[in-house]
Amino acid sequence: MNINIEIQNNEVFYVKDTVVKIGDQEINFLKEKMRGNNTKSARLCMHKNIADFVHEMFIVHSRETYIRPHKHPHKDVSYHIIRGIADVVLFDERGGILDVIPMGEYGTERKFYCRLNKVYYYTPLVRSEFLLFHETIRGPFKPSDTIYASWAADGDDPAAVDQFQAELRSKIDKFIRPFNAPLLAVN
Repeated sequence: MNINIEIQNNEVFYVKDTVVKIGDQEINFLKEKMRGNNTKSARLCMHKNIADFVHEMFIVHSRETYIRPHKHPHKDVSYHIIRGIADVVLFDERGGILDVIPMGEYGTERKFYCRLNKVYYYTPLVRSEFLLFHETIRGPFKPSDTIYASWAADGDDPAAVDQFQAELRSKIDKFIRPFNAPLLAVN
């Protein structure tokens, strides 16, 4: 890998170069780090530190990754899918599904970009072996700016996470099916 990085922990890495160039080597590095940690997630941050006003990250999740539904008050967030497929699920305050955005890389039937200009609880649910995406969100990062959904599994109990994700997949399928169901001809 031909970039200089600072390691924050086993899943967060900051690029320290003044000109940042990301290619296969850097993404393979992220995939390797993702496979080697418990969260099954890794990110390469383009911004210098948590105090920057714009945070840009290349993030890799595996199908096993659990991102607890959360929201960021006063912050817009965007996802640009580079490789893989996922459903980005938007929730109301009680955990009801408001929308499901089927996402995938450019050239698929799925959307490759979305931006949330309003505050929603949301989570990406990875449907492929892995998902590579570019996320942009306003900084600075403060843990207190992320509000986690009380109605979702907190991530500490693997059985609860598995149950939550299985139920979510079922709800997504029921939510999407009416919109994708074939129209019946009327005589």
